[in-house]
Amino acid sequence: MGSMGIILLGSVVLAAWLLTKYINKCLGGLTGDTYGATGELIDTWTLLTVLMVQQLAKM
Repeated sequence: MGSMGIILLGSVVLAAWLLTKYINKCLGGLTGDTYGATGELIDTWTLLTVLMVQQLAKM
C-alpha cells in the first residue's frame, strides 16, 4: 500500500499504545481480559482505518 500502508501502521500502533495507557491508568495494570479487549478493539480499528484509507485513495 506504499505510503498509505505506513500511515495505517502508524495509526494502529498509536491506537494500541493509547488504549493500553488508558486501561493501565484506569485499572492500575493489564489483565487477560483487557489484553483480549485490546486485541478486538485494535482489529476493529484496523479494519475501519483500511476502509478510510481506501476511500481517501479513490479521491
